[in-house]
Amino acid sequence: MDLPGLIHDFLLVFLGLGLILGSLGVVLLPNPIYSAFSLGLVFVCISLFYILSNSHFVAAAQLLIYVGAINVLIIFAVMFINGSEYSKDFHLWTVGDGVTYVICTSLFVSLITTIPDTSWYGIIWTTKANQIVEQDLISNSQQIGIHLSTDFFLPFEFISIILLVASWLMMLEHVLVLSAYLFSVGLYGLITSRNMVRALMCLELILNAVNLNFVTFSDFFDSRQLKGAIFSIFVIAIAAAEAAIGLAIVSSIYRNRKSTRINQSNLLNKLKLYHVQKWIDPMSHSVKIYDTCIGCTQCVRACPTDVLEMIPWDGCKAKQIASAPRTEDCVGCKRCESACPTDFLSVRVYLWHETTRSMARVFLVQVYLVFTTNKFPWLTIIVVLPIFAGSLILFLPHKGNRVIRWYTICICMLELLLTTYAFCYHFQLDDPLIQLVEDYKWIDFFDFRWKLGIDGLSIGPVLLTGFITTLATLAAWPVTRDSRLFHFLMLAMYSGQIGSFSSRDLLLFFIMWELELIPVYLLLSMWGGKKRLYSATKFILYTAGGSIFLLMGVLGVGLYGSNEPTLNFETSVNQSYPVALEIILYIAFFIAFAVKSPILPLHTWLPDTHGEAHYSTCMLLAGILLKMGAYGLIRINMELLPHAHSIFSPWLMIVGTIQIIYAASTSPGQRNLKKRIAYSSVSHMGFILIGISSITDTGLNGAILQIISHGFIGAALFFLAGTSYDRIRLVYLDEMGGVAIPMPKIFTMFSSFSMASLALPGMSGFVAEVLVFLGIITSQKYLLMPKIAITFVMAIGMILTPIYSLSMSRQMFYGYKLFNTPNSSVFDSGPRELFVSISIFLPVIGIGMYPDFVLSLSVDKVE
Repeated sequence: MDLPGLIHDFLLVFLGLGLILGSLGVVLLPNPIYSAFSLGLVFVCISLFYILSNSHFVAAAQLLIYVGAINVLIIFAVMFINGSEYSKDFHLWTVGDGVTYVICTSLFVSLITTIPDTSWYGIIWTTKANQIVEQDLISNSQQIGIHLSTDFFLPFEFISIILLVASWLMMLEHVLVLSAYLFSVGLYGLITSRNMVRALMCLELILNAVNLNFVTFSDFFDSRQLKGAIFSIFVIAIAAAEAAIGLAIVSSIYRNRKSTRINQSNLLNKLKLYHVQKWIDPMSHSVKIYDTCIGCTQCVRACPTDVLEMIPWDGCKAKQIASAPRTEDCVGCKRCESACPTDFLSVRVYLWHETTRSMARVFLVQVYLVFTTNKFPWLTIIVVLPIFAGSLILFLPHKGNRVIRWYTICICMLELLLTTYAFCYHFQLDDPLIQLVEDYKWIDFFDFRWKLGIDGLSIGPVLLTGFITTLATLAAWPVTRDSRLFHFLMLAMYSGQIGSFSSRDLLLFFIMWELELIPVYLLLSMWGGKKRLYSATKFILYTAGGSIFLLMGVLGVGLYGSNEPTLNFETSVNQSYPVALEIILYIAFFIAFAVKSPILPLHTWLPDTHGEAHYSTCMLLAGILLKMGAYGLIRINMELLPHAHSIFSPWLMIVGTIQIIYAASTSPGQRNLKKRIAYSSVSHMGFILIGISSITDTGLNGAILQIISHGFIGAALFFLAGTSYDRIRLVYLDEMGGVAIPMPKIFTMFSSFSMASLALPGMSGFVAEVLVFLGIITSQKYLLMPKIAITFVMAIGMILTPIYSLSMSRQMFYGYKLFNTPNSSVFDSGPRELFVSISIFLPVIGIGMYPDFVLSLSVDKVE
């Protein structure tokens, strides 16, 4: 069909979305009638694809045969089935389904990753008005493909397998991706479906995936178009005939067995279409009933499937005993085990040990090969893993939050271990250049690339993100409302933060920056205090406004100074800008990062947000999110725009000094405990700002160390404030007092972190502030008198910090009145709270005693 290029591309995207949604409906919708209509949508979209590729005759055949006949037959078949069959077809997520999901997803990823890497074996073609112009063929595989499609009549099953493999060599990429997706979804549904009609629908998805490849291939060559179209019709007719025969078999089975379930039909019992027997059945559930069953029938009534039944048994008083003749249908819900009044019934997952050992051997060999090569995409895996694994939370049982909690914690621990391993074995500390670089083309017009890399400046924040996020998931253990969504948002936020610190493309940095905002807004608006919606709205208004300036700066850098737009960070660093333009860009970036840091006067969202958010969210805000603004100031404002930074550094020095005094003076007036801690974060940001504006290696190292130090201290203080609120349900300091008596452990840890916050010698905060002081003193940019004045004002701020910090501890734990609550109703911190507190306290002490552990990561890059 001859259409303008923009309309043609829009139709491709629209039909692709329809095909994706329809195929998901076939597999996921519980009612087979709705699945049948979804299958009809897939057929229609494929037919319109044929029309777009000028295969009108084939499209008409597709509409007549599949949409007009096969889909009507399928709808007719599911309509005469008893309604109870629909509910039986729905089953919970099992281990076999999980393994099948992983296998099909891996197959789909393998297919789409092969597509861009294929050289197409010498096929050179151009497009003009959406018509493909044939050129000479070079490879023999092309000749084989032509003869296969025009001169031979092979069985459809055999030619389907050949075309699925050969399609990598000869197809257009967008068709390949959709066909691979359709094939993977259909394969997953075919393996996991327990209803014969649904399995038949999934088989139709697979056949149409092959047809989509085949028709496009046969229409690719103009000189053979007629014979190719004729053969395509023949193949489609054979496939339709097989579908009709399959429906006849299903109807016959239902007539005799009154069931469309695969495992209940003698004819198909040996095929086990709903599980691949060698790999999936050994991972199903085993129901074991002991001979001492009392025959109460509670388990049979509780079972959502028909696994259990009562059989005669003279060995018990009830003269009957529970039996599990269809244990392969067990979905592992364990309702029977809970309903049993005795301990005579158990449900366990059993594995086929030989298969498990074989899979383990292959897995270990692959892991060894992967982990010992430098070409493995470490950063891509580290960035994508949390949000990808988080999407699987939606398939976990919605009842019982323990599974969701442990799953999220394990993902965070795995992510942290992968990050630590990659940096320990593949990162050179003495190399100031970007390492672990991954560069993939994305959008050619804008030179937009998926480009990731790590240097000494970003390795510290990345490790801090992994450490704090892992502990925050453990701190979120008490969250029970909408647990799946809560933990998914935490993992999505994890990916956005890691991606922001490791991006080497400005537009990718912006996308990761925005990706991180959405989960934070939802976490703030759904979990927290009574005014959480107000604080979440205030947060999103501030950050969205800052994002507008960030986007303006990114586009300004990308569009200026070259014949072709570029967003590559390395290219932008070497680009020179007029002073006026550089000042404008610097202001735009500074506003965006000042909101996130926060810097006066754009800080007012922070106290309200911390005061209403759940304390696990506060840990992520104080420990990581605020540090993203400081990182942006160093990475973009200082490194990308050095001349403008030199102009604005005296003003930044003044703002940072005012910020220290302002926050230290405002904090004592806050009644809310978490708001008072939030103002301490604003004060510490002043030291970071002064270190950045000192324009010395020492001052910048102090600012980086302060970023890491306050990430630990701020997260710990908010965690302890939240755990105390869980116990006493009080957040206002004037209502507290004497809390140290019933909760001495929390008092000890809170006092320790308060000492770290006021920069007690021997802790990380002291080293960071000393380096910032030294950076100002040794700076050659400022005269003596300004340096003395700034140092004097900073000293006043350091004197005010212990005042509000110690006053907060005194009001909370000692106070003017005793906390008159019996010890029996208020308990001290448990193992979980102690583990989180000590895990954060150890690096605070370690950095204070040996700061070179952190400084060695960034000193070469800073120099």
